[in-house]
Amino acid sequence: MGNILQGNNLLGHLTIEDNVRLPIQILAGDTRVTMAAALLRLDEFGLTGRRRFYPYQLSGGERARASLAVAMACPPSILFLDEPTGEIDAATEEVILNALERHCAAGGAIVISTHSAALSARASRVLSLKDGRLVDA
Repeated sequence: MGNILQGNNLLGHLTIEDNVRLPIQILAGDTRVTMAAALLRLDEFGLTGRRRFYPYQLSGGERARASLAVAMACPPSILFLDEPTGEIDAATEEVILNALERHCAAGGAIVISTHSAALSARASRVLSLKDGRLVDA
């Protein structure tokens, strides 16, 4: 299971590379595997050149992409996202949405909480809530 909260899920005292390596290392237990896997994830999200930066040194869009790289470091069966595109530009949103679509195409599932009509339009199923109650399924 992977998860991205509003803002990000990055550890501020670790570089972006180390943030991505951490979940891989915990599950794989082999630093050689984790370095290669982390670099692949960072490259997928256009962050290879920023890998030694800390979260506070990144733009909002870079932090959003880094958070997704961390959440997908060990591809989860299900990914929970809270407003994953709420604070980013259109180009970064497209990168993130394409990555989420690839995750689903590979058999993963995604649950997203969002106010974005554009994001909802790309979903295979939408459940709408109003005042905490299901109004449309």
